[in-house]
Amino acid sequence: MESRCSGGSALRVVAVERTPHEYVASCEELRAVASGATEQEALANLKQAIRALIDQSG
Repeated sequence: MESRCSGGSALRVVAVERTPHEYVASCEELRAVASGATEQEALANLKQAIRALIDQSG
């Protein structure tokens, strides 16, 4: 899966099931990882984590 940043560049995102009740989404390019009860929740949490990283870096 690919997702576009606000600047238009693409980031590769991979979602992996770790247990029957938890999914992990990661963006290797930014070393960002997030989890959730569903794949959609993990991806949403990853987007939030990436936004926080971008906000911190200015």
